[in-house]
Amino acid sequence: MKILKKFSIITIFLSFHFYFYQIIFFKQMIPVASFPPLFQINREAIIEQVPEVVVVEQEQEQPEVIVPEDVELLPQNQTLYVNRLNEKIQIEDMRQTLYALFSQYGSVIDVVTKKNIKMRGQAFVIMESLEEAQMAQQQLNNYQLYDKVMKVNFAKEKSDYISKKEGTYIERDKLPMSDKIKEHKKRIQERQQKQQLNQRQQKEVPTISIPLGFRETKPKFGNQPNKTLFVEGLLQVDFGNLEQHFRNFYGFREFRGIKPKAVAFVEFEDELKATHCLNELNGTEFEGVNLQISYQKK
Repeated sequence: MKILKKFSIITIFLSFHFYFYQIIFFKQMIPVASFPPLFQINREAIIEQVPEVVVVEQEQEQPEVIVPEDVELLPQNQTLYVNRLNEKIQIEDMRQTLYALFSQYGSVIDVVTKKNIKMRGQAFVIMESLEEAQMAQQQLNNYQLYDKVMKVNFAKEKSDYISKKEGTYIERDKLPMSDKIKEHKKRIQERQQKQQLNQRQQKEVPTISIPLGFRETKPKFGNQPNKTLFVEGLLQVDFGNLEQHFRNFYGFREFRGIKPKAVAFVEFEDELKATHCLNELNGTEFEGVNLQISYQKK
């Protein structure tokens, strides 16, 4: 036991000396860093070197409102002319809005808005009395409506309603239409007349007069009778006129002309109507040409 105690004491003594000399060795190898005390740091000098960040708030761009210049007013009457309206708004919505807006200054008889390009962004408002029209013009001129500043002026002429009410209405002569419009309307009328004629003919029972001895006569080509006719020798014939020539026969259905070959095919509703046309036109002269008509080959 005594030996163990002596050994433990020697071990503790040696370990103490070992750690002591180790600490002295590291102190000599690593110099102690000298940091300035906290109270010696010039904080103001450091802050001055940092650039100040300026936050600039971006202002929202407001839509620029263009106020139209005042123009000279026309002679006053109950009809107001409104222009510079927002063209993106539906016509019916704009009409109802104007009616509600002008009704604040009197009785509104009518609001006229149109969809055509010429009247786009414009309207006419008819007031009951001249005093109401004057008030509405003064209050609503340069009024901002649907992000646009509208202009309100008196109309150049009175509306037909006001003129009839005052007994000064004069019926206007209708403007002459151009030749193109006249021609277009004429074509429409002719088309309608043809459709009506075809409808009447379909309802009626046709009475076709077939010449006696027709069945004994044979066409130039001995093809079997059918509802389609074959016409040849049409070198100098206008196909448009020829088609109209065949259209005069009852039961006509289709005309197919082949101009390079100078031939045409004419189709009817049935064989009986085609036969009647063949007997009437075969060998007849049309625009200086004798028509050579036969049945189409099957």
